[in-house]
Amino acid sequence: MAGTFGKLNIKYNDYDPEPSFVKLTVPAITAANFDDHVLKASAVYDAIAGVNGICIGKRITSTLGNDYEILGAKVAADSPLAQRENKWKVNWESAGGANGSYFTLPCADLTLLDPDNRGYADMGNADVAAFVSAVEAFVVDESGNAITVIDIQFVGRNT
Repeated sequence: MAGTFGKLNIKYNDYDPEPSFVKLTVPAITAANFDDHVLKASAVYDAIAGVNGICIGKRITSTLGNDYEILGAKVAADSPLAQRENKWKVNWESAGGANGSYFTLPCADLTLLDPDNRGYADMGNADVAAFVSAVEAFVVDESGNAITVIDIQFVGRNT
């Protein structure tokens, strides 16, 4: 199945409730790996915005082969600090460093900023490390290669 990939798309609302989207490429979804994909997707959801996640927005929908509405489109995040313009820019490279890119996450939990490098997430934090592990165990690049998260940068974006 070279050239065929799955997708994991997740919609988060901020406090207003304005939506933001996370779009990830994952290995192709088949009957043989579906259960494993569901488990890995759940780990990514939890690592992004679960109890110990790195973002504080509210997950509204997700797509892993199908759309699954979690909550209604007008449900707001619990915290007024959940703002979609506060983003984590997750910088990654392919296995072997052949290429790299990034994806962004809305509603960054800024309590996870590194006190010694304030523009970046604290990679030594257990919640940040769990997010990195979940992503690296599941997300692939456009060629199907595993990725390695390099760093997680705080960026403000008008969306």
